[in-house]
Amino acid sequence: AFISKFNIEHRGTHWLLRDNLCYRGKYEVIVARRGFRTDLHSLPWLAGWLVPARHFQSAAAVLHSYCYVRRPLVIVNREAAPKKNMQPLRPITRKEADGILRKSLIETGTPVWQANSVYWLCRIFGSLYWKELGSWVTYDEDQIYSVVEQIPD
Repeated sequence: AFISKFNIEHRGTHWLLRDNLCYRGKYEVIVARRGFRTDLHSLPWLAGWLVPARHFQSAAAVLHSYCYVRRPLVIVNREAAPKKNMQPLRPITRKEADGILRKSLIETGTPVWQANSVYWLCRIFGSLYWKELGSWVTYDEDQIYSVVEQIPD
């Protein structure tokens, strides 16, 4: 579930994330950083036919775009994780990003059949964008600590 408010601002052809967007899953936390720019059109065109536009202008869609473009670090709660050997801090995988999109669409009111359709479209076509967009991502120690400090309680 989202543990922060969703706040975006329209700027010409793009939208700007005005505050950090934090999502807490079953065993992970992901933070989309303030200042992220998106066009709200990162999902396959067929998804737009299946799902009303308001769902693409949602926190779920912006978080998914952020995951594909920035490959954020996932903060894992080892106590709740299904595998106890999971790294406590690691880059998100494409499968996790698509799964979080599905879960968060459902949590924010999208019917399950539509969220599942979007999920499978992302699984089928998303690899093209994943490879193209995230090839330059690197992490440094300052970035890691700043992400951890920005998670709301």
